[in-house]
Amino acid sequence: MMQCVILRERQGLHRLYPLYKLYFQDRDTLMMAAQKHSKSRTSNYHIFDMHRGSAARTLSKKGGNYLGKVRSNFKKTDNTIYTNDQEKEELGAVLFEKPGLVDHVMEGSQPRKFYVLLPPIDADSTPIPHKVDPYDPQGPMVELLKARRTGKMFLLQTKDPVFENGNYRLNFRGRVTVPSVKNFQLVAPDDVDYIVGQFGKVGDDRFHLDFRAPLNAFQAFAIALSQFNF
Repeated sequence: MMQCVILRERQGLHRLYPLYKLYFQDRDTLMMAAQKHSKSRTSNYHIFDMHRGSAARTLSKKGGNYLGKVRSNFKKTDNTIYTNDQEKEELGAVLFEKPGLVDHVMEGSQPRKFYVLLPPIDADSTPIPHKVDPYDPQGPMVELLKARRTGKMFLLQTKDPVFENGNYRLNFRGRVTVPSVKNFQLVAPDDVDYIVGQFGKVGDDRFHLDFRAPLNAFQAFAIALSQFNF
């Protein structure tokens, strides 16, 4: 597991649109930063490599360090992870289940449930982007995820927590210390004991994010951003 920290800045200029910073915990190094794009009709979080480009500290596409984005639909249930190639290639899809009002009344506040679809990886564990062709019946990854037509792609889902003493619990082995509906662990449907990724709260604006292949840092960060947005 690669262990990371996400710090959320929401003071001053970032009050309306918080800034999210991803650090590799063992190196204490800022690797990526992301912020919601203010001029989009739906939620778009642009992600930047803080070690690349002539203006690596600038969150602008003109700075040369733009990596891509995660974009949601109006209801925030459907999320697509895009490369920086003008939205023509996809690196993942995140689909949230939205419980109805009856579910809330009958069972109270439920943990969030969502599914993730990732493209295949090559011999170097690099994701092979999914190209959306208008003439290709496969369509976008989020539609493939809805239809469960995953092919050679990787399907992940949130692990179901255990209900104990009036609370839902997941075993993060000390990596998560604050209860939150945002906390999650990702597993394959056929191996729910092997954690591929996990995310959880450890402070008001501090979160831990851990991941392993087939997830990379960009995809894991984008999934966390979709969780912040939902």
